[in-house]
Amino acid sequence: MAKKEKIPDNNQLYEQLKGLRDKLAPKESFENYNKSEKVNFKKNPIQKTATGYIHNARPKFLGNNKKQKYIAKEKINYYSDQPPIVTRIYLEDKKRPLINSKKMVPQDQQEIKIEVSKFPKPPKKYSWTKKGNTTSYKFDFSLGDKFQPSNFSDKEDREMTIGMDFGTSSTKITIRDIQDSRSFAIPFSNNQDIQAFLLPTKIFFNKDKFSFNSTGKECSNLKIKAITSEVDDFDIFTVISYMALVIRHARTHFFKKYDKNFKGQRFLWRLNVGIPARTVQKFEIKDRYTRISRAAFICSHGLNDFVSLAEAESAFKISDTKTITQEFNKLPEQIKISFDNNSVNFIEDGVGLYPEIMAQIHGYVHSNEWNQQSNPHIMMIDVGAGTLDLSLCGVRQDEDFELNYYPLACLVEGLGVSNLVKHRESFILEAANDLNDEDQSTILETLSCLDNINYGEINVPSLFEEMMIDFEFTDGQTKKYIDKKFISKLQSAIWTHTVLEASKGSKETDTTWKSLPVFLCGGGSRMSFYNDVFVAYEKVTNAKAQFSIRHVPQPSDLYDVEAGTDYDRLSVAYGLGFWNLGNFIANFENPKMNVDGDDSPGWSNNFVSKDMT
Repeated sequence: MAKKEKIPDNNQLYEQLKGLRDKLAPKESFENYNKSEKVNFKKNPIQKTATGYIHNARPKFLGNNKKQKYIAKEKINYYSDQPPIVTRIYLEDKKRPLINSKKMVPQDQQEIKIEVSKFPKPPKKYSWTKKGNTTSYKFDFSLGDKFQPSNFSDKEDREMTIGMDFGTSSTKITIRDIQDSRSFAIPFSNNQDIQAFLLPTKIFFNKDKFSFNSTGKECSNLKIKAITSEVDDFDIFTVISYMALVIRHARTHFFKKYDKNFKGQRFLWRLNVGIPARTVQKFEIKDRYTRISRAAFICSHGLNDFVSLAEAESAFKISDTKTITQEFNKLPEQIKISFDNNSVNFIEDGVGLYPEIMAQIHGYVHSNEWNQQSNPHIMMIDVGAGTLDLSLCGVRQDEDFELNYYPLACLVEGLGVSNLVKHRESFILEAANDLNDEDQSTILETLSCLDNINYGEINVPSLFEEMMIDFEFTDGQTKKYIDKKFISKLQSAIWTHTVLEASKGSKETDTTWKSLPVFLCGGGSRMSFYNDVFVAYEKVTNAKAQFSIRHVPQPSDLYDVEAGTDYDRLSVAYGLGFWNLGNFIANFENPKMNVDGDDSPGWSNNFVSKDMT
């Protein structure tokens, strides 16, 4: 490995070089050289060079010693009085390869100019961008004012939980009967596939009303608006209206199908909503999200197929703790019964926010597959339409058998499916810079079909040639490395900034990282492009950590759906259906770890530090 040292001044450099040259060239000692030409090694005279300020005698000396090479470690500030920092590399043999040479650019290497050599003429619209399913969504709000069974009685209480996976591209919802330990998946259409349970996260605004009717202004990116640091009132009311209509439909569906099964009972309702693990640590956003969820629960009472702007605004105004205490008695009777006519119950138990990783792995940590001694760390990789959401937690069961989750690393990066498409699109546009205006317009017209796509409703090809059909480049090898930068970012996110950060400081004898349970979810996780990156970390043998990708089957207590291999799409909503998922003990806002090293599965071949092995 290259030997590095900081050279503080030229006098010390002289002493070091003198001993070095005697060792490397004993036949021509430095004493003989010094006799032939007297040199005064003081700080002056000095000259400005590419590596900073250097004594006038040094270039001549280095010219006689061909086995030394000086490479600037960083750009020198010529206005500084400090001596330059250089990296000294000793080469015993010119043919011997350098360790970590991948970080050095050969002097004879030139940047290859890539240009588009072929593109669709005339412009075409790619078939894969069209909606992949023909789901016709049907909503029923006819029992939207019903919170209690028809044969209501307060002699027996029954806890009922609504588990709402409020996703970026689609929303999933379940209702769970806590006493009978049964969960029911709520469909939004009559389709027989998984798409029936995935409702696009968008709503329409027309004439001061929000509805699922495709008229008026389309409002999307609702989840991002709900958890962003800066959000306006209209966005808040939009999210409230969307969640309210989803809950209204879910209760109507449940009562129409199962109302007759419940006699002489009172339902005590709870709404559990998923939230990114990193957002849980931000009090302002979490408090706002709680208020939005409370307001949505209140607005879900109604028979209409819309929520007015005034309704959403009114519900949000009374959703804070102080106001709801004062205004609780003004709520509809069905809602008050659901909380035993007590505002404290509504405030404390009405809404629960849980990190999505807790819901995702809830079934696993309650199964016989999980052992907290051998698998105390669990990782979730959620490949969404726009983002890659990574959560790595430690899980412990206390003496009361309650689960405690300790966040070890949480990261959200813009590496989802839509950004992979944009990455490839940008590559094409950059390679088309030198084409004439007509050709550029033709390319732009073809790529315009990539705008405004709902990635939750289509199947995106993994291979470049299947995604960007009929595009070729002047360099025939381009397609092999077109995604290199994107893959590098993926590897850095899931390895350096997540696994390495979480395992930092663990003992070499700690084997719990060697079989790290990893759960994949999100629509993008089905793409071979992402799977190939993740699976490679299962084959790591000479590193501290090793992935063990798990696929949990659909639980036997989830009814009204046969999800099969698509169960992970419903796993968060299923987990949120439980009344209490445990405790999330957050280590607030741990900074990212700045780690140098190779993020690829074979990175350990280039050893950097003991924390990486």
